[in-house]
Amino acid sequence: MSTSENDIKRSKFSYKRGLAYSIGQMSDITSYQTFTFLVFTFYYAVVGINVFLIMIGFIIWAFWNSFNDFLIGYLSDRTHTKWGRRYPYILISLIPLALVMFLLFTPLFPIGTENQIANFVYFLIIIIIFELFFTMYDLNYTALFPELFITLDERTKANNLRQAFAIIGLIMAFVLPGLFITDYSDPQCLGEYQFFGIIIAVIVIIPGLIFLKITPREKAEFKEDYKKTPKFINSIKTCVKSKSFMWYIPAEVANWFVYGILPAIVPLYGKFVLGITDTLILSLLLGISFISAAVFMTILWKPVVQKIGPRKSWLMSM
Repeated sequence: MSTSENDIKRSKFSYKRGLAYSIGQMSDITSYQTFTFLVFTFYYAVVGINVFLIMIGFIIWAFWNSFNDFLIGYLSDRTHTKWGRRYPYILISLIPLALVMFLLFTPLFPIGTENQIANFVYFLIIIIIFELFFTMYDLNYTALFPELFITLDERTKANNLRQAFAIIGLIMAFVLPGLFITDYSDPQCLGEYQFFGIIIAVIVIIPGLIFLKITPREKAEFKEDYKKTPKFINSIKTCVKSKSFMWYIPAEVANWFVYGILPAIVPLYGKFVLGITDTLILSLLLGISFISAAVFMTILWKPVVQKIGPRKSWLMSM
């Protein structure tokens, strides 16, 4: 078969493969957005940890996050199994990630200021463990995308399907809590948080298991890529020497600052500044903003990206 015929064959998009991959997005989005939406409010307003201690905890978590991402990415790139590079990490991380979603809302010690340091230590440990297993799932799930969908046309169509499941994940993370938790800042609602943690754990497991069962495997042309992976130190040097990447970092930090702070402050801002006491309304307040983002991505930004390219579109959106 000629090269051009191979290209045509590879560029043919399969909706079955796209759906098989995209369902895994639900576990990814639901777990992380639940974390960003509820963890700060839970440990500050419900468990009663001082906001300064929470700040220290999140700073330590951020440093771990930066190292954790790089380490797992490096290990994943160098992995070689009969299931490919990414699949084993997704398989290993799914059940622990679901379990951690429950443990996030289960402090080991009675809530109150007298147990503040002990609960802070638990808070720090559990968010670090969450980040470990979430990164193991998310990074490898994301890395599968360009390895399964080769051409720009394939990636555009597959991304549309992925965003549809992302919207479902956002609804689970932002709207569903309002159905189970009557007051996000009331210590008396500890049991409701824990019950919701069980619900989220189940929601993370089910799409994840379906994804693991039906997801396409790594394409043959990528099976030898692990041999070409640079050494750990060389990877760091490559990143530091890349001027375009170094210029990109500050803008991306600003971007993720917005992503991180918006869901974290909405429960408390909505209640104590806007005077909204209905948790379902608070959930919808945040949920609509993220759902609309997913809708605009499909309706507005897709044709813009196709016309002027991802770089200019990204700069325009920033």
